[in-house]
Amino acid sequence: MNQSKPMDPMATVRTVILGVILLVGIMGCNSNDQGEDQAQLDMAPQPGGSMTIAIDEDPQLLNPIIATTSTSGSLNAVLNVSLITMNTEFEWEPGLATHWTWSADQTEVTFHLRNDAKWSDGQPVTTRDAMATFDLFRDPAVASSRASDFDNVASIEAVDEFTLRVKFGSASFENLFNLSKSFLPAHVVGSLDPAEIRSWSYNRNPLSYGPYALDRWSANNEVVLTRNPHYFGSPAYLDQLVFKVVPDESTRLLQLELGEVDMVGQIPHQEISRLEESLPDVKLYTIAARRVGYLEYNVREAPLDDVRVRQAISYAIDRRAIVDGLMFGYGELLHTPVPSFLGRFHNGNVTKYERNEHRSRDLLAQAGWTDTDDDGVVDKDGQKLSVVIHTRTGDPVRENGVLIIQRNLADVGIEAAPRMMELGAVLAAVRKGDYQMYLGQFNARLSPDVSANFATGGSLNRGGYSNPKLDEVLNAARLAIDETQAVRNWHESQAIIADDQPWSILWAKNSVVGIRKDIKNATPHALSFYENIAQWWRAPAEIQVSH
Repeated sequence: MNQSKPMDPMATVRTVILGVILLVGIMGCNSNDQGEDQAQLDMAPQPGGSMTIAIDEDPQLLNPIIATTSTSGSLNAVLNVSLITMNTEFEWEPGLATHWTWSADQTEVTFHLRNDAKWSDGQPVTTRDAMATFDLFRDPAVASSRASDFDNVASIEAVDEFTLRVKFGSASFENLFNLSKSFLPAHVVGSLDPAEIRSWSYNRNPLSYGPYALDRWSANNEVVLTRNPHYFGSPAYLDQLVFKVVPDESTRLLQLELGEVDMVGQIPHQEISRLEESLPDVKLYTIAARRVGYLEYNVREAPLDDVRVRQAISYAIDRRAIVDGLMFGYGELLHTPVPSFLGRFHNGNVTKYERNEHRSRDLLAQAGWTDTDDDGVVDKDGQKLSVVIHTRTGDPVRENGVLIIQRNLADVGIEAAPRMMELGAVLAAVRKGDYQMYLGQFNARLSPDVSANFATGGSLNRGGYSNPKLDEVLNAARLAIDETQAVRNWHESQAIIADDQPWSILWAKNSVVGIRKDIKNATPHALSFYENIAQWWRAPAEIQVSH
């Protein structure tokens, strides 16, 4: 077996987006940061203290096997360390694995795990945990949304307590990326029924082996983490992290202004200029446009089973009004689920659905929808074209965006009714297929593989979309080793999605993060708002300086 540099599925991304990362770093320093007190800059990091972070939703569960929200994913990343991790230059580096080796044909990888990692109850982390976790990901009874990550895995073997060998059906550009997972404790979950995983008490009482451990969790109120004394790395500086659930955006901002929270992960874009002037003790960081807004269609039933109707809706939507009017320019128009910051993996030449009322009405007419009774709403066989658009409450971009879309659709003769629901309720409805259209938002993966969302039977393909040609192209992309061929496949997959419009991709939004300046070494990033949070520390009050 050859000792080699780890296979890097993101190698082609790094060069392209290095400039983006540098730009994000520059943008993260606002004008009121220039007077930072030199005494604070020269200080050595100080352990102790607490930090309160406002989040917009309860994480619902902290089980990486079945977690589907960005909040639960972000907190799980604070609690645990993946088998391998990606750094801010989009390079793979050790996590639980100290190193790994590939076979000559790149179809087998052997991971060598740390022998000093422990769970927060003091039990060792071993390959037994890896095997139990990977078994759960692959178990049909669990139905994990990430089960497809293991489609190319032929076998997994625990060679010994700290050596894990994975064999793949074929060499693939995606193999290493798909194994970047954190583990569950086999000594706790091994005796639990996989079919009942969504009701496990463990989901709200997890163990961890990262820098922090769960202390307490008050549903829809706060999640409190404390320094994990068993963590194998350097101890976290902050004693405690309090994730405070504040669903309303304006309330989160007010609490930042009043000093009740130390960090807000989504600063309202319309407030940025004012905050730069009025809050000199808060630093603003602009993060690469990774949050993708989309309108998802349930294509199982008429009228959304007709591609012409979906295309007509896409042409009717004024994306520019949403990005400029609701995001104040902190975003970009997008027509593919792979955003531009992923460099060459993004296909900028797909069909673009810029607002075109004439084209929209023409497509509706081709599908048989015309306004026969002159009431302003198109109809077909005596039935009006009426749709319901679900979205979540607590996010002004989506709450107001759905109203813009409603007006846009009325302009082309489509009657649309918004239905705004609390996040948990709306996601439950969408998962059950109890919706027609859903205005959502997701954090784009750092891989261009969108199979989970768009492949036939994909674990996140909630609208029932299926296209055999797309399935073929996605599979070819996953199995490609040559980078040039992989890029061609990913581009073709995006072109098919843009033409079929199972989702109308609308925007990629920049996130602006606000953190109090006495929190030092903070490095929010496109990877995570809490990137390297174990190294964040709080300057003692006696040396803090007013600006």
